This record gives sequence, C-alpha cells and structure tokens, in this order.
Amino acid sequence: MKIIIATGNQGKVKEFHQIAELLGIKGIEFQTIKEVCPEADFDPEETGSTFAENAMIKAKAAAAIIEEEALIMADDSGIEIDAMDGRPGIYAARYLKTNGIEGVLKEVGDSKNRACKFICHITVLDQDGKLVAENESYWHGQIAQAARGTNGFGYDPIVIPVEYPENTVAELSDEIKSKISHRAQASSAILESLKSLSKN
Repeated sequence: MKIIIATGNQGKVKEFHQIAELLGIKGIEFQTIKEVCPEADFDPEETGSTFAENAMIKAKAAAAIIEEEALIMADDSGIEIDAMDGRPGIYAARYLKTNGIEGVLKEVGDSKNRACKFICHITVLDQDGKLVAENESYWHGQIAQAARGTNGFGYDPIVIPVEYPENTVAELSDEIKSKISHRAQASSAILESLKSLSKN
C-alpha cells in the first residue's frame, strides 16, 4: 500500500514510518507529494474554518495532481488555549509567527485557567477524492509560566502535558511523544483503520 502525504515535509514520512513500526504494521510505503510530483507547485490555500476542512482541502488538492495508484493523506493541526477563548486554533502557526512564544505567555498572563489542547485532524482519500478514513485527536495540557526545553518546536516549550505534569512537551523525548502526542494518536488511529481495510 502506498500513501502519499500532502506535504513537502520529509520529517512526516519518518514519523509515520516510526508509528507504523510501533504498531507492527508492514507493507505501507509513505512518500511526500514533493517526492512524487517534484515539479508541482503544491501550496493550497487553507480557507477552511476547521481542522477537518483544511485537511480535506490539502488532501483534495493532492488527489487532483496524483496520477499513480495510491492513497492520499493530509493533516491539519493547531492548539486551542482556554485563556485565549480557544484561540489560536487553526491559526496557530500564523499566530506564533506574528507574536512568538512570548506573545502567547503575555496574552495568557496570570490567568488561573491555563488549560489547552493540541489538535490533529488526519484525512485519507483515494485517487478519486473519496473519503477512506479520518480521525481527529487531542492532547491536553496546561500553559506553563515560562518556556522550557529544546526538544520541540512551535508551542512545545510552553505546554505541560497532563501525562507529565513536571515537564513541557519540549522536555520530553521523541520516543514518548511518538506514543502520546495528538499527531501520534491520530496517526495510530488512521494506520489501524488502513490496516483493517487492507485485510478486507
């Protein structure tokens, strides 16, 4: 089974291979759309209002240019922070680029409610654009008082996951994150779905 991921990020291929290995799933080959269509200018505008809509936009855009037989996988992720009324949500990357980690900490301020959750939605389509599988998973935590840790990116240095109340996500090992993160949960659910489909 070949799965083409609607991204140019080679790291996602490595991540999915690792999760498939952890689950004992064999026979799945992952490639990025940049590997399959190196000449394609793949940068669809994410105009959706939800993670699911944006994942679908990316998956359909990829399905429209893929000519070989494969499944197409796309994901969209972000973070919702209670003290920011659920923002930045789907705009997490843009918010961070504009305001930085310090901007988040400043806006959260001294709020007693520091709850937050990472969100990852994964959509899988066939070549005809038909939905094959989808999953949305969450990783709950709290916003830290200050950034800590170097093993991560984005919001990782300021999120304390419920499973490890003494550490930020950026202080956890890759091995731990590959088992409990929002992306790991969604990826595992999707791969289990595809595993069962391949048996039918």
